[in-house]
Amino acid sequence: MKKLLVKLEPRIERRIFFALLVFYIALRVVVFMYSDNGIDFHHNAYDRGIFVQNWMQDFRLVPDVSYGPVHFYLVGAVMLILPDPVLAPRLLALFCSVVVFLLIYKLTRRLYGPWEAVVAGLLATLHPHGVRLSVVGLEMMPYAMILIGAFLALHYFWTSDSKFGWAALAGLLFTLAAATRFEAWIVLPVVCIAALIKEWKSGLVFCLTASIFPAAWMGYHFHLYGEPFHFLGIAGNIASVHMEKQPLWWRIFGWPLIMAQYAPAPTCILGFVGFVTAWSNKAIRPLLLSAGLTFAIFQAQTIRGVMGTNETKYVMPLVLMVIPQAAQEAVRRIDGHKVLRGVIIFMSCVMLILVPVRIIRDGRAFAAPKGAKEQAAFLAKLPADAKVMIGTSLQGYLLVEGDLMDRAVLPYPEDTTGRMSAERIAGFVKDESVRFVAYQYDDPVDFAPLMKLPPDADNAMWKDFEFKRVFLSVDGKFAVYEVL
Repeated sequence: MKKLLVKLEPRIERRIFFALLVFYIALRVVVFMYSDNGIDFHHNAYDRGIFVQNWMQDFRLVPDVSYGPVHFYLVGAVMLILPDPVLAPRLLALFCSVVVFLLIYKLTRRLYGPWEAVVAGLLATLHPHGVRLSVVGLEMMPYAMILIGAFLALHYFWTSDSKFGWAALAGLLFTLAAATRFEAWIVLPVVCIAALIKEWKSGLVFCLTASIFPAAWMGYHFHLYGEPFHFLGIAGNIASVHMEKQPLWWRIFGWPLIMAQYAPAPTCILGFVGFVTAWSNKAIRPLLLSAGLTFAIFQAQTIRGVMGTNETKYVMPLVLMVIPQAAQEAVRRIDGHKVLRGVIIFMSCVMLILVPVRIIRDGRAFAAPKGAKEQAAFLAKLPADAKVMIGTSLQGYLLVEGDLMDRAVLPYPEDTTGRMSAERIAGFVKDESVRFVAYQYDDPVDFAPLMKLPPDADNAMWKDFEFKRVFLSVDGKFAVYEVL
C-alpha cells in the first residue's frame, strides 16, 4: 500500500515543530490567563507557595518530611524575583511545561524519527489534563520536566560512546526526580539494572549518582523517626481515610478508568499497542518497564486502599512515558493499514473537537465555587486581630483569598493517619482563642464531619462552645461562625 507519510525534510520539520510549539504555548497562556490556581487537587496548589513563603520569612530551608524538597526550592528561587505565593509556582509550572514539550519531542525523535516526534508533540499539546497541570502551582510539571530529561539523558548514555558523562548526568537527573516526587523511586531499580546491564563501569556511576537523594532522604528519616521509609506511610495513611469508603470494584477499576479519562483513551490505546511493538528496541525498554511498573504499583496501591483515585495529577508523568510509543504506533498504522489509518484519523478529529470542550469543562469544574469566593471575601473583611480556624479542603484558597496568612488557626491530626478527633478540634478552639470558624457543610474532610453544625439554624451548640452564624453563602454551602 502506498505510504501516506513521505520523508519529512528538515526544513519542513522545523516549520511544523515551531508551529506546534507556538500553538502549545499559546493554548496554555490563554488557559493561564482565564483560569485560577485551581482547587481540584485538594488545597496543594495553594499550600506549596504558602509553605515556601513561610520558609523564606523564617529563613528555614529544612525540607518538609512529607514531600520531596526540589519543587519547594524551585518555587523559592522564583519567589526571590516574584514574591507572590500563588503566581510564582504557577509561572514555574508554565515554564516547565514548555520544556516538557521540547524534551518529549526530542526523546521521541531520537527513539523513532521525525514524524513520530511530530505526532508526540501533537499528543502533548492536545492533552487536556496536561494543559490544566501547566497552569496550577503544583509540582507535576517540574517533576515531568526532570523525569523526561532523565530518560533522554539515559538514552544518550545508551547510544553514545561517551558513557561516563551521560551516565553521571542521567543519574543526577533521576535523583532530582526522586527528590521531587516519590513515585520516581519506582523507576530507579529499573533504570539502574538497565544501566548495569548495558555497561557495568559507567552503569555503576549512574547507580551511585541516582541514589544520592534516596540514600540521604532515608538517612534523614531514620535520624528523625528511626524508620528510613517513614515518609511513605504518611500519604498512604491519609489516603486510606478516604479510600476505606470506596467499594472494592471501584478500586479495582480505578486506574484503568483514570487513565482512560485523563490520558485520554486514544493515547492509552495507541500507547498500549505501541508498548508491544516497541519491545524489540532494547534502548527503549527502561522507559517501557518504568511506565508499566509505575501503573502496576499505582493500581495495586489503589486496590489496597492506600492510594486515592482523586489524585488524577499522577496521570501526567505516565502519559508522557506512553506518548512516544503512542506516536510510533500511530505513524506505523497510518502508513501500514488502510482501515486503521481511517480509525486513527477519525480519533484525531474527535480529539481536536473534544480538547477545547474538556479544557473549558475542567476550568469550570476546578475553579473555586462561587460560595467559597463569597466566604473568602467575607473573611478578608474581619478584624485584623481576629483568629479564624479553617480546615476545609479549600484551606489554601481561603488562606490566600481570605487574607488569613497571619491569623489563621489550622488544626492538624495528632498522628500521620490524617484523622481528626472532636476533642482535638475543641482543644484548638479553646487553646488558640479562636474567634471565627470557616465552615463548609458538605466538606468530607477535617472537622466539618465531626462538628456537624446544622445548616438550617443560625445558632448552634457544640461541646462547650456556642456558635453564631455571621455569614452564609447564597448556595447555602459555606458559612462563617463566631465563637461566643
